[in-house]
Amino acid sequence: MGTQMDRFSASDDKTKILFFDCECANCKGGVGKICSLGYVLCDDKFNVIQKEDIVMNTESEFDWYLFSGKGDISLSYSREYFRSQGAFPEFYEKIKALFTENNPMVAGFAVGNDVGFVNSACSRYKLPFIEFQAFDVEKILSQFYGEKRKLKDWFSFFAYDDEGLQFHNSADDAHATMLCLKYFCRDNKKEVFEIFESHKDLFVSSQQMVEQARERDKKKRLKEKIERFHNRSNKNPTYTTVLNQNFELDSSMCRTPSDLERSLKLVHKIYENGGILRRHLRAGTENEKGGYVIFANETSEQAKSVVDKRFLFAITEKELLSILE
Repeated sequence: MGTQMDRFSASDDKTKILFFDCECANCKGGVGKICSLGYVLCDDKFNVIQKEDIVMNTESEFDWYLFSGKGDISLSYSREYFRSQGAFPEFYEKIKALFTENNPMVAGFAVGNDVGFVNSACSRYKLPFIEFQAFDVEKILSQFYGEKRKLKDWFSFFAYDDEGLQFHNSADDAHATMLCLKYFCRDNKKEVFEIFESHKDLFVSSQQMVEQARERDKKKRLKEKIERFHNRSNKNPTYTTVLNQNFELDSSMCRTPSDLERSLKLVHKIYENGGILRRHLRAGTENEKGGYVIFANETSEQAKSVVDKRFLFAITEKELLSILE
């Protein structure tokens, strides 16, 4: 069976395009609890074949502002209506079929978030991940026009009437996304499958989002371990090479899990050698420097300038390791 990426030919009239969008009750703990998944299924000329909003019970609390009338996000249904619906597992097979049967092209706006929400729902209910990839309409618009906008603002940018659409209704957001791509294609005199073919890098896969979620979790765990060393003074250090010296990790030491793993080992060595890790060093004075900021590599002129203004020392990971026992 071919994949979605194999199906770019506009001459294949069996290939449909599925635009989708999710709304969530909350994203606490980094897990989006889907309360609606809306979609529009269309052909390569953007003729709508099917449109639906799948509303579900999140079995979780809603963020307070979603029904407060404050801010720019207001859900389309009442809290009671959401709670009266079935939970995600009841819609799992239907949603899986939408994304996989007949191998449709899938698209959305800032779609990495929505792909991640589907993954989170599967993980939360211990269901198999739905393997699919989706084209990010937000990215192609921001790349082409050189600016970032919300979906509603892009919709206004193209000067359409509101088409009777209600934003933050999942099905209508999917419809608005379809219309934005439709008129982007029109303005650029391109067929939609030409756009997909020439921008393969703008597809996001469910597997990519699984890996990103794992990386985020790993980074979170490592940061929490490093946090435990903040402001801790070792009363019985094994060595005293940096006794009572204060240190701060630059952001260059915390970008990836591998950075954080090295930083954790380094922080442990600082503790063993009598040093103290601070979350943010107090500025020193011209006569008395305030401590050391640790950089992954040689510091840039900009970084040096910031450190100098705070009357701190700059030291690289390699330089510090050469001092520590």
